[in-house]
Parts: sequence; structure tokens; C-alpha cells
Amino acid sequence: MSWHEIAFTGLLLAAQAGAQTLNCNFQGYKSADGLKAEMRSGALELSWQGERGQALRAILAVNGGQPVVRNWP
Repeated sequence: MSWHEIAFTGLLLAAQAGAQTLNCNFQGYKSADGLKAEMRSGALELSWQGERGQALRAILAVNGGQPVVRNWP
């Protein structure tokens, strides 16, 4: 299972619980080369390096009990 499948599964489970903020446990988490995950303002922020070296980012959150995936400007 890839990291984005794990993150999305966690987001769906949080949404099913009806939580309005995400609470991820980072115990034992170690950032990988080119991939970083962190909690900020109740959302999971992911950043990684794209195919051509560009910096990519996404925010996974819960809004109104529904999972939301946002691009980061």
C-alpha cells in the first residue's frame, strides 16, 4: 500500500467517526527522502517531490464530516 493510500484511508476513517479535525499519530514516523507529512491546523499536510523536481503539496482534512483533499497554492 502506498503512502497516499494510507493517508486517504486514515482520512476516510476519521470522516466516518464524524470528526471535524484530523488527529494523526506520528509516533514512529520518519520522513522519507522527498516526502514529508505533518499536522497543521487540524489538517494533514503532505509535501513531496514531483517527477520533474517540482515541489508538490496537498492538504487532507475533514469538512462537515466529509473528507476533503486540497491543493496547496
